[in-house]
Amino acid sequence: MIRVAVDAMTAEKGVHEVVHGAVRALKEYPDLKVLLVGDPAAMAPYLKKQDFGERLEIVPATQMIGMDEEPGAAFKAKKDASVSVTARLIKQGRADAATSPGNTGASLAAATLTLGRIKGLRRPAIMILMPSIHGCCALLDSGALVDCKSEDLVQWALMGSLYMSEVMGVKNPKVGLLSIGEEESKGNAQVFEATPLMKAAPFNFIGNVEGRDLFNGRCDVAVCDGFVGNIVLKAVEGIAKMIMNGIKESFKKGSFLEKIGGLLSKPTFNRFRKATSAEEQGGGPLLGLNGIFIITHGGATRVMIKNAIRVCYENVKHDMVRKMTAVIDAGQGKEA
Repeated sequence: MIRVAVDAMTAEKGVHEVVHGAVRALKEYPDLKVLLVGDPAAMAPYLKKQDFGERLEIVPATQMIGMDEEPGAAFKAKKDASVSVTARLIKQGRADAATSPGNTGASLAAATLTLGRIKGLRRPAIMILMPSIHGCCALLDSGALVDCKSEDLVQWALMGSLYMSEVMGVKNPKVGLLSIGEEESKGNAQVFEATPLMKAAPFNFIGNVEGRDLFNGRCDVAVCDGFVGNIVLKAVEGIAKMIMNGIKESFKKGSFLEKIGGLLSKPTFNRFRKATSAEEQGGGPLLGLNGIFIITHGGATRVMIKNAIRVCYENVKHDMVRKMTAVIDAGQGKEA
């Protein structure tokens, strides 16, 4: 049985979306157990007709950290916050993985300070899978560490390459260093410092890549600091929504034949929406911890919660903590 703890109280759309997402995951995975963390009374109305026996457990938490609170201070002040209790369940051995749709900073603090980093790792990174013509491309860091060192980029590349190989089934993943041009002469000081380290590292480094290379299949893993990565992530989310909304509005305003064409094309557009939707990705693994913690979107729907639980499930199935530890411990990945 794979046990996943879920912070049920911090989603912007409400506790009902988290509960319904957990129910969907339980129905899909018969060997899954979900531990919903939060106010039992708030969850009870949405669980009346559900009977999963021991596969569903409610773990009380009396506090929560809001989106507008300062993460570090709130984490220290609210010992019984739902995100903190969620992370502690892994530490206590009651859960194999966890996810939270709450304050990203609070999730980072709770996960990192509770679980600790893999020995030898400087800083963890949030990895996001971006849509690509070949399936997807791993982008990291996407927001955990705004300023980083060149050594961090190498370690993140090691973990990203391993993840794409083990979880996503990509053979010999191509790793790129996100910059403003493919040439080695282009980039900032951080890129220049990281390039020789990346060349010497035991993964398939292909050199500098540009923003478009995340989507055209040139690379399977792209590394950058969290400042750049988060901007890329939010820009892509905005562009995807703009395209889908633009298509819908165009068909609404179109002629009768255009409307018929739109209806006939709906399955195609739905496949595109699914491929580019953050909901379908579920969330980003916080790689480099002594435990599996998935950070999902504050505005998560039940679909996104279900998929965040799926990502937890897949990471446990592939034993990713042990494999990440082996990569970092074995001389910067000389042996996996």
